[in-house]
Amino acid sequence: MKKKIFFITTCRADYGYIEELINEASKKLTKIDIYLIVSGNHFSNFFGNSHKLIKNYKNIKKIKLPLKDLDNKIDSTVKIFNLATSKFSKLLIKLKPHLIVTFGDRFEMLAFSFTAYTHNIKQAHIAGGEVTQGSLDDGFRNAITNFSTFHFPVTEIYKKNLIRKGIKSKNIFNYGNLGLDKINKINFLSKENLKKKVKVNFKNKNFIVVFHPETLEIHNTEKNLKILLSALSNFKKINFIFTSSGSDYLSKKFIKIILKFIKRKNNMHFYKNLGSKIYLSLLKYSDGIIGNSSSGISEAPLLNIPTLNVGNRQKGRIMLKSIYNCSINKTQISKNITKMLNSKKNYKIKIYGDGKAANKIIKQIKNLI
Repeated sequence: MKKKIFFITTCRADYGYIEELINEASKKLTKIDIYLIVSGNHFSNFFGNSHKLIKNYKNIKKIKLPLKDLDNKIDSTVKIFNLATSKFSKLLIKLKPHLIVTFGDRFEMLAFSFTAYTHNIKQAHIAGGEVTQGSLDDGFRNAITNFSTFHFPVTEIYKKNLIRKGIKSKNIFNYGNLGLDKINKINFLSKENLKKKVKVNFKNKNFIVVFHPETLEIHNTEKNLKILLSALSNFKKINFIFTSSGSDYLSKKFIKIILKFIKRKNNMHFYKNLGSKIYLSLLKYSDGIIGNSSSGISEAPLLNIPTLNVGNRQKGRIMLKSIYNCSINKTQISKNITKMLNSKKNYKIKIYGDGKAANKIIKQIKNLI
């Protein structure tokens, strides 16, 4: 009987990381039945139907598990969690995989991890051991860690965090950051092609902005978004390119606030879903990224791009020299944007491996299964 393995993607962000991993699996795991489970907000019209950006892979069967969109009700996360566990449980009973591969800290990913755990199925978790003290994702990630058998953190520091949590070192494999694999292999769009794709006339200075709802400061998060927008409005000669936050409680409300704010501002632009190649190309040519996204912590530094990390959402992650941290204060945000404009962009990143994480992870998974 052939072994079976599930790779799971729940949003555009995690797919951006595991894309190289799935490429390697399709080439190297030819004697294993491989399934790519596509779920979460990939099927949301509001967030750009990112499932359309997921290509077909040789030797991999794609299974779609659509879920409902989050709304602005506090219990919507729980309802979607329940739906995800129910759908995935039926799939596990039908196909009986030997291993599932999870990534990160989304609540939908936790639903799949929880379900596999109750079915006594082994799990390999990528990007565990990290800390985000200002987000519910911290708890989701820690729970996935506890449900998982094998662990692939992205740095030695996060490996040590896992060991402190009681994970046996023999089950932890630090092969680096999959984001570095992607950046090393991606064929970046030229600036001219990028202009055509996004239909934006670049100014002398251009910033990407990604601001997620602060799920542990939910009563202040709308006010904090408005403070950030107000600070950005001071910079009339800079292009600000907004991309949608992930699917969290209040995300839809955030997008509506942003769209209303940028209306009739010719230096502000919004995109629901750019896809990994366009997004990383934009990041490469930008002067920085502003907000509270993990992309500013783990992707921008790899491209030698500075980050203004605002607020507490990412508190606890490794903060490299290219990352400027500030509170959600209009004056502080403005001052730090000015600092970023004057930064020399000469950072050396050595903690995320050698850019061959996908190949090493797949080789290890082949031994584990």
